[in-house]
Amino acid sequence: MAKQRILKKPRKVGRKRHITMDVVERVAERFGLGLSLKMALVLEKDVCINEDSWAKALSRNPEFVPPFAAAKADFYDRAMRRLANADDPKWLTWLLERRHADEFHRPPDKLELRQTIEGVPDDFIARLRDYAKQRRD
Repeated sequence: MAKQRILKKPRKVGRKRHITMDVVERVAERFGLGLSLKMALVLEKDVCINEDSWAKALSRNPEFVPPFAAAKADFYDRAMRRLANADDPKWLTWLLERRHADEFHRPPDKLELRQTIEGVPDDFIARLRDYAKQRRD
C-alpha cells in the first residue's frame, strides 16, 4: 500500500492586505461624492489605511486604478457641468481661470503697502521715504 501524500495549502507570506477591491470601491464612491481622498480613507476606520498606503496599493495593484479613476472623473464631470450651467457667470469665470489658467488667467492685483509707525509724525516719515528714494536712484 502506497502512502498518500497530503498536500498542504501554501501559507500566505506577508502582512494582511488592508486595501482590497471592496475598500477601493467604497473609497471611490466617497471620493466621487466630493470628499477629499484623506477623508474618504479616514472613514474606513482603519489606522493602516492612509494616503501613503493608498498610493502604494494603487501602484502595486493596477486593477485598483480604474474604479478610483472613474469615480474621480465622474465627480469632476458633475462639478464642472454644475459650474458651467450656473446662473451666475462668476462661477464659469472661476472655473476657466483655474482649469485653463494659460488662456484665462487674471493678472494679479497690484498692492501698495504703506507702513506707518505709531507716534512718528507723518511729515518725518515722508522725508525718510524721499531720502530712501534718492539713495536708490
